[in-house]
Amino acid sequence: MLAPRVLAALLPASLLLLVVVYAGQPAAPAEDDALARVRAELDRNGADIVLLGNSTSHSDLDRRRVAEALDVPRISNPAVAGSAAAAWLAVLERRIVGEGLTPRLVMVFGTLETHLGWLPSGVRLDRLESVVGDDASIVSERVLGRGKRGVWERALAARGGIHSSLVDGLRNRTLGLVLGGEGDTLAAKGASRAAPALQSLFGETAHLRTTGAARVLPVAEREAAGAFASTKPVNESLVPHLVAVAHGAGARIVFVRGPDGPGREPGPTLEAEAEPLRLLLDRLGAGYADLSYLRLPPSVYRDSVHLNSVGQEAVTDALEAELDRLHPLAPEPMPRSRPPVLALDARRVGAATLPTLSAERSEGSCRWSAAIPELAPVSDAALLARGLGPVSPLLLRVGDQRTPPHTSPAHFPEDCGVAAYLRAANLLFSADTPDRTAADFELELDPALPQNPGTDEETWWVYPDTTVRFSVAASGPVRVRAALRALGDSQVAVSVDGRPMPLDAVDERRDGALSVEGRTEPWLIEVSSRGGYAVIESLDVGEPGRERALAGSYAARVGLWLGWRGQPVAVAAGAPRLENDRRVVETPSLASVGDERLAERGIQRCSVLEVRQGGQLLDHALRPRAATATERGRARFAGPIVELPLGEGAVELALSGARKCESASWVYPGEAQERATTGVRLGRLRSGASALELVATAFGGGSSMLRVTLSTPKETLLEAEVPLAALAGEPVLLPMARRVVGRLGSVTLRVENTSAEGFVLVQSAAMFDDTAL
Repeated sequence: MLAPRVLAALLPASLLLLVVVYAGQPAAPAEDDALARVRAELDRNGADIVLLGNSTSHSDLDRRRVAEALDVPRISNPAVAGSAAAAWLAVLERRIVGEGLTPRLVMVFGTLETHLGWLPSGVRLDRLESVVGDDASIVSERVLGRGKRGVWERALAARGGIHSSLVDGLRNRTLGLVLGGEGDTLAAKGASRAAPALQSLFGETAHLRTTGAARVLPVAEREAAGAFASTKPVNESLVPHLVAVAHGAGARIVFVRGPDGPGREPGPTLEAEAEPLRLLLDRLGAGYADLSYLRLPPSVYRDSVHLNSVGQEAVTDALEAELDRLHPLAPEPMPRSRPPVLALDARRVGAATLPTLSAERSEGSCRWSAAIPELAPVSDAALLARGLGPVSPLLLRVGDQRTPPHTSPAHFPEDCGVAAYLRAANLLFSADTPDRTAADFELELDPALPQNPGTDEETWWVYPDTTVRFSVAASGPVRVRAALRALGDSQVAVSVDGRPMPLDAVDERRDGALSVEGRTEPWLIEVSSRGGYAVIESLDVGEPGRERALAGSYAARVGLWLGWRGQPVAVAAGAPRLENDRRVVETPSLASVGDERLAERGIQRCSVLEVRQGGQLLDHALRPRAATATERGRARFAGPIVELPLGEGAVELALSGARKCESASWVYPGEAQERATTGVRLGRLRSGASALELVATAFGGGSSMLRVTLSTPKETLLEAEVPLAALAGEPVLLPMARRVVGRLGSVTLRVENTSAEGFVLVQSAAMFDDTAL
């Protein structure tokens, strides 16, 4: 750090140089300009598909190509320059969902550090305030870390990032500016003179250009990698909040980690969060696309942050491949409504024996480490990998304080302070004072049953060599069904009214069912584990249609991808004729699938028709006839007729090659379509998949059939025919040859429309658990 006197001498010169650089440039934008741009973008492109991020989401992605990859007309990008996760949460919660908009897909584009930005820097706090406006309560104090600060104080807090940004962000010029000082006196003296220049520096990139000379980059986009990984583990970042807001609005969400920049490597502390983040998103039902493997050369950057067209093409290519893998608009598993919870008495019997904590000091006077192989199955990382969430039952007791170990080494305090993390079999922890000894530490298991009751993280643990005993009230004849997860070397058993329940084993999963005669007094269900840990995923008792849950929950279906494509199909049509200042074309073969016919079945924006006039593709929409009489560039598709605006050139009609409608897909007359869904996981189904649930609507076709085949690379699971007359938009269950459980590498759905005239719109297809209690 330079002495205050040296800094005092440099500061006026630096400010003068800033004035020269920015002379004649537009004034810095008003504080609410970012909000105005967000609203303008949403007004222009809607909120069906939303891309959140900072200015790199503009520069690094070709939105047109991404939209084509998703089979959507456009993508909205309400970006906030120089921002990170807190501002994106504000935009999503307050400016999109809070204003009644209903996105189907939210993509979050940024670096790992911006995804995990728990504590906004001064610059990002500026950006956050501009999009939150007066209602700043949606981002809690734990996120902001402190109250609103002045411009100069924010500059001092982020001086390293500001210095780097100024040096790297100016082309053809050399500018060094040192920000910092000792004591409040210097800050007070410099504040009045530095504030205007810093305010300009914090402005939008577009307002900071010098003609033919240089550009200052947004400060926040050059802050050091790892700056935000110093206080909290991944599961306490803003990531779960972003996912919760998106899912609460009925939207899917995908996090896209972009390139880190030329010659810029994330610090080891931050990079240690990458795998926990991926596992966390997988458990939360969110997608994750990691593009950081792209080591792009400096030549594809137009400055030290933003890509040129060559770099943009490379990143977009990589994202297209990831979107094809993730299928973010495909139907996802729909959770079956959880049965009502029985009033019951549940308690643990027995006590687990934990190993004595034999720890050694490491990494400083307050830090300790221990290798405990028995704990590897219950580390948060291992549980996240199994889709169980960060619900480790382990507690570390230091004196009177009990602390759950986290997955993140970044959770450690800089000095002495109680904290711990468990990664695989390695437990590292920190004491509150340096005079602690190994004898002061003990391991415990959470006594709560269940953990986190009534939440999405509700977990019923069965500890080693213990039993969880449920007392069930008197009832008539019922059936008990259990789904368990045996971790490590656990040997699990279920006893129902004194009788052992047979359990089927697939990998870690244990499933079984047993009938019980009527009882006039309470009876017991006991779940025990020997030699390891187990989790009760679901335990139900009741009659078909009258189930009651004792523990856990389950899904009913796992969706399959329907995004097939094909070549456009020419449509025979009569010669155009003039009628009411419109050109009218007859299309007898499309009488059943005009926009009005689809609307009668509750189907919107799903037209099969592409209309070209003079080689120009025309937009068309379902509108009253009078409203289309004078519109330019629009056609009206009313089934047997197509109305076109007056114009020159031949009229060409074709069935769309995309065959896409929202998340549904068309099967045209006489054609077959198929698509593979990769990475199908049936672990969320209580008893595996036993049927295909098909939702489709047929238009015409009479007595023709829809042939359906479901297969894996090793076997055919289903071959069936369904009359087109039976396809009315309601679920149709097609039994499979056998029940399928666990994880499947790939499942291919093939549908063939045998009708020469009828159209079929397949709205969803899912592998279904039709098991009744």
